[in-house]
Amino acid sequence: MPDTPPQPVVELITSPAELGAAIRRARAALKLSYRDAADRCGVGHRFFIELENGKTTARLDKTLAVMMGVGLLPLIVPLEEAMKAFGK
Repeated sequence: MPDTPPQPVVELITSPAELGAAIRRARAALKLSYRDAADRCGVGHRFFIELENGKTTARLDKTLAVMMGVGLLPLIVPLEEAMKAFGK
């Protein structure tokens, strides 16, 4: 049987803690330290650590830079459609 490429993981993120956990998993998959990931994303390492820990008052511009820097795409989907897709 031929190998099939892995399917992308799509997560429903509904809290700062869930976003931080997703960023942490993405950073770990890239095998980056906090400092290396922060440098790659153009943010301070303290901000990066706080974001991974679910900082509730994180700046949007920096948060988006981190997401994109670790390979996560912020995607806008109507809530009703997302809830259907995730069976909620």
